[in-house]
Amino acid sequence: KIKKLYETEIVYKIYFLINGPFQDKYGNLSWKPIVAFDFDRELFNKINWKNFLNSDLLKVAKNVNWFRPVK
Repeated sequence: KIKKLYETEIVYKIYFLINGPFQDKYGNLSWKPIVAFDFDRELFNKINWKNFLNSDLLKVAKNVNWFRPVK
């Protein structure tokens, strides 16, 4: 989807903040940040999209920040 976005829109840099479900010890579910990263056009242009594995996205993304759930 990132590839399609950069191909179809005039985008230079995107900041992604990915949220996920967390459950506390009482069974309450809430959505909290898991990881954040930057992705810019320079990086987009470096990637060989034909051979690129989606699972490698965070290996090449810029300013990757993993969050720990707050208890």
